Amino acid sequence: MPKKRTMKNESGERVLKKRRDEGKKPATCTACGHPFLSKSTKFEKGFIRCPESKGCGQWKAKYD
Repeated sequence: MPKKRTMKNESGERVLKKRRDEGKKPATCTACGHPFLSKSTKFEKGFIRCPESKGCGQWKAKYD
């Protein structure tokens, strides 16, 4: 097993670490059309916030 992606669990066995995007859901902003991965659970009236770095930063994104 590769050492960079492994860690030891409670019993001392080596297991794979989760990747950064593992567990995230694909979302798309309806205002600017920017697709991104989000694990955000913050909702405002049924929408999630579009990331400000590449997106518009508005609360108009929905999960795909």
